[in-house]
Amino acid sequence: MGVFRVTGPHGTDRTPHSMKSRGLLALLLEAHEFCRARSYLQDHLWSDRQQEQGASSLRQALSEIRRAFGPHRELLETEGNLVRLRRDGVVTDAEDRPPGDLDAVEYLEGLDIRDPEFERWLRDRRQQRAAAYESDLAAPDILAPVGASRPWLVVEKPTGGTVVAEHLGQAIAQGVSDRGPVEMVPDGHAPPSIPEDKAGCILSVGERNDAFGNSVSVQLRSLDNRRVLWTTMAPLDPETGEGLLPQIAPLIGLGIDRIAAELAAPPSPAPGHGAAAAPASLFATVDDMLRTRGRDFKALDTRLQLCFEEEPRGIVLAWKALLRCLAFGERRREDIGLLRDEAKSLVARAVEMEPQNPQVLALASHVYTFVLDKPPVAHELAARALRIDPVNVYGWASTGYAHLSAGHVERAYEALLRARRFTGEGPHRPMIDLLFGMSAIISGRIAEGTATLETVNALLPDFQPPLRFLLAGYLAQGDFPRAEDAKLRLSVLETGFELRDFAEPDYPTPSLRNNTLLDLKNLPRLL
Repeated sequence: MGVFRVTGPHGTDRTPHSMKSRGLLALLLEAHEFCRARSYLQDHLWSDRQQEQGASSLRQALSEIRRAFGPHRELLETEGNLVRLRRDGVVTDAEDRPPGDLDAVEYLEGLDIRDPEFERWLRDRRQQRAAAYESDLAAPDILAPVGASRPWLVVEKPTGGTVVAEHLGQAIAQGVSDRGPVEMVPDGHAPPSIPEDKAGCILSVGERNDAFGNSVSVQLRSLDNRRVLWTTMAPLDPETGEGLLPQIAPLIGLGIDRIAAELAAPPSPAPGHGAAAAPASLFATVDDMLRTRGRDFKALDTRLQLCFEEEPRGIVLAWKALLRCLAFGERRREDIGLLRDEAKSLVARAVEMEPQNPQVLALASHVYTFVLDKPPVAHELAARALRIDPVNVYGWASTGYAHLSAGHVERAYEALLRARRFTGEGPHRPMIDLLFGMSAIISGRIAEGTATLETVNALLPDFQPPLRFLLAGYLAQGDFPRAEDAKLRLSVLETGFELRDFAEPDYPTPSLRNNTLLDLKNLPRLL
């Protein structure tokens, strides 16, 4: 609050001279993980300039900031399209409340930058802070709303003290955090106070080395009564040629999914308070969205928007984009063009806000394959996700799907086989199995693919995508009776469905159109 100023550890003034450089730092400090894309910074500080001019001005501003930081210049980092401040070396009072009247002090006072985009951003931020401050004054006995619905995850210190167990615990905890806001308590430090009606759990990992060999274990316990919710273990073979990470990857996937399920569950009611309130966390909303495959679009979109208003993170926007993918895939809305535009805009903002979140990148990749039909962009986004998290299930699934839509069927099959191996049993499992079955059919492993999709269809008979690819697989096999049955069942779910729809550019089967399994234009002649 007040005048923008940068000070060194001993009180030395390190504030850049130019207003644009100060504005650049303000934009970084308001970002998740203090990180923004270069394009975002250019659009908000030099929106009236051509791209090359804006890029040159950005470079000059970065140079000025480094000069102002002096011996602390390494705190400002650039990597490709990203600009960030190191969180371990920067402390900000951006979240502090003014001690007196809000009218007496202004947020980022004196930051006068004549760019319409920055002016709009600054005006919005000041209004949001004023509203939050007034809300606090009106209800002083109520906790601040930011993070109010965050579930808790207590991560205990690994037993055995080994690097493998420590990595396993960190990977699970980070994977959960990438999927949504969670109140993380590391290293087993007891939180100061946890409300009795809070959702959450305790994660314990360990490693053993005894006469029976090496093994790692994962256990979840309830937050309220320490009851064991789930436990599992897996052997480790240091002599195997694949290394240790692929061996613990399935445990990471299982652990993330089990924790996500616990965090999505309604919290236990506090004594004397009756039934628990409906869960409001992002985990609960995403769980409902995946289980229902986005059937109640309006209600789910409203819940996701409320989650975003409470904690404006890119991952929330990425889940909103996936909701549009689900609506697109099951053809529940007529405004396909609007769905495309919304999904594209949402993932652009999501990646802009959280460019280092592999879950965001993987979901953006899925949008670019499935809705926008741009496999090269999708593949790049998925590759970035896997560079950050090499065992991210969504990253491998998105990589496989991008390969499939680009016609690289063997690469697609291998990537989706890995995604299927790494995934747990969460509500996204049918989606992973669907993509794997598609890749198996299109790569010529038709029996394997149809067997996988028949299982998905048996569990979710009203889910349209598996039926589409079962129909394609049966036709490729020449199994016309089963193809006719699949067509009839699909026509019940999709009023007016015809085989010629497969060849239409707006029909949600880009991977069939981009491969040579079937001559889609001649399909009507087969049945």
